[in-house]
Formats: sequence, C-alpha cells, structure tokens
Amino acid sequence: MQNPPHRSRACATRAKIVAAAEQLFAERGLDGVSLAEINVASEQRNRNAVQYHFGNKQLLLKAIFEKHATDVQQHRREILDGIQSSSSFSLDDLVSALVLPVAEKLNDPDGGEAYVRINAQMALNNVDRLSPLQTSDGDDQQQRLAALLHQRLRHLDNSVLELRLVLAVDLMFHTLADLAERRQQNADTSPLTHAPLVVSQLIDSITALLETPPSDRSRELLRDYLRIRDLA
Repeated sequence: MQNPPHRSRACATRAKIVAAAEQLFAERGLDGVSLAEINVASEQRNRNAVQYHFGNKQLLLKAIFEKHATDVQQHRREILDGIQSSSSFSLDDLVSALVLPVAEKLNDPDGGEAYVRINAQMALNNVDRLSPLQTSDGDDQQQRLAALLHQRLRHLDNSVLELRLVLAVDLMFHTLADLAERRQQNADTSPLTHAPLVVSQLIDSITALLETPPSDRSRELLRDYLRIRDLA
C-alpha cells in the first residue's frame, strides 16, 4: 500500500502527464504524438513514466476524458434537473443540455480547449462514443438526455434519430473547436469569434437538424441502405 506522500507525488505526476498529453493531442492529433514526447513535455526524468502510470495512449486518452467528465456531467445534471422540474420543455432545452456543458469547457484554463479540440479530431473516427444515444456505464446524465431526446423526437425513426445525433455531435465539437482556434489566433471581431452568439446559433442549428422531418429523398435512401445492410 502506498504511503500518503508517495500517493500525492504519483497524483501530481499523473496530472502533469495528462496536462502535457492533452495539449499535444489537441495540437497534433493522437497519432502524431509519441509517449516519449509526452514524457519530455511533462518533464519526467524517468523516460518510462508515461507507460508506468498509464500503459498506453488509449488509457492516457481515457484519463483525459475522465478529467473533464465530472464538470460536463455536473453541468448537464443541473440543466436536466431544471428541465424536468418544469411542467414542459422544448427541444431547444434538450439541445442546450447537450451543448452548453461542452461549450463551458472553452472557459476552463486547465485543458478545457484541448479537450474540445481532441473530441473534434475524434468525432469522425469514434462516432459511437460521441452519440448521446450511446450511453456509457456510470454516465447517468447522458442516459437521462438520451431518454428525453427519444421522448421529444418520437416522430423520427430510431435509425434517423441516431444518424442525426451523430451529425449533431460532430457539428458541435467542430464548431466549438473552430471557435477555440479563432480565439487563440486573436482573429478579427467577426460573428464567428463571439462565443455567446456562436453557441446560441449552434443550439439553433442542432435543434433544426434534429426536428426537421426527413425528406422523401432521405426516406428512400434510408430504405435502400437498410435493405442492402440486411442482405449483407
């Protein structure tokens, strides 16, 4: 069993490694950074420190997401509690519960922008994890949001809803990552650099994306896709 000073040093070391990794991953992508580079960036004398504490990149990435999950889940809990305590709620309310906790991470100086940018990089490659309908163990708020979205969007087939939610989450992370990039570059004062306006328009856009009934064209394409998939 580790003694308290040793545990404290280990926690501090892990925190430095996570902070270095999230910045490097955000700037260069998961595949563009080696464990050795993370080790150097986190100022570890032991060149095997990252492997000792985390084992591999995937577990290190998991630690980054876990670092920020508490804030996102707590903020989402507060929004959903307010929604469910009211007599009625709109789709805009639910989309706000999806977007606002993530957008708030842009104001977190402890790696918040990096967290958003990493998610944007992974959105196309890891859509199942990102969809609110793909709930994870222990994330009660994500499960609550998924259930409420199902309830509010009963007019959409599940296959349509799942696809649109993937598109919505992809749009959310890429829009917020672009906003973070523009803020870092001190871009001009165009509407795309005004965070409250961008976030509000993002909520409007996702609400419209989810709410609009599919066109006849989309329905036909979906039927074709499902028929080919079932035959495979």
